[in-house]
Amino acid sequence: MSKLQVSTFIRRKMDHMWNRSGKLILTFDDWNDADPYIATRTGSYLQSEGITAVFFLINQKAQDYPDIIETLRQQGHYVASHSYSHARLTELSDEELENEILRGINCNALRPPYSAWDARVYKAAQRLGYRLMLWTVSTGDWREDEDGFRSVELIREAVRVADPSKKDNGVIIGHLHTNYPAAIPGIIEDMRAKGREFYPNKGPVGVDLPAEFI
Repeated sequence: MSKLQVSTFIRRKMDHMWNRSGKLILTFDDWNDADPYIATRTGSYLQSEGITAVFFLINQKAQDYPDIIETLRQQGHYVASHSYSHARLTELSDEELENEILRGINCNALRPPYSAWDARVYKAAQRLGYRLMLWTVSTGDWREDEDGFRSVELIREAVRVADPSKKDNGVIIGHLHTNYPAAIPGIIEDMRAKGREFYPNKGPVGVDLPAEFI
């Protein structure tokens, strides 16, 4: 295969690597320096709603809070890798790329920062035991204006108006340091009103994500 053919082949494979559970999956990226425990408070709320989420954490920050990782898993949420330092993986040398992946959260799933991935990143992750997990619905929560990050209502609206086909086996992405956690109750309400179901919380989970997620 040519380089273009390989890239096209991998991108087609990615269409089947987001979510095959038949449910919506809520995902949370990055870290919140000002309030690290927003992760576990959000996790507790989701647990009370009977929902399992996936938290893609930057391990350079998360490694100092092993209690957060353990608590999230005990709450029934999966904790996965967002690399070690949130580097743009496509711009790294082979050695740097491997280091970013290996020093990330110990699990079997990687979400590349900035959605920066290519055939080399895909193959490196696969060789090291990671599958890529992207998303189908972006909340755009990271966007900023003079008032700061996108508002709770605009985040809710982004999910409400997203292409319905993107919510079939959908994966919703937002960040821990924005207004996304505050928007979660409204997103849940809106999606349930449309008959959408979230991935059910079945109690404490292990290190690896289930095959139907990735």
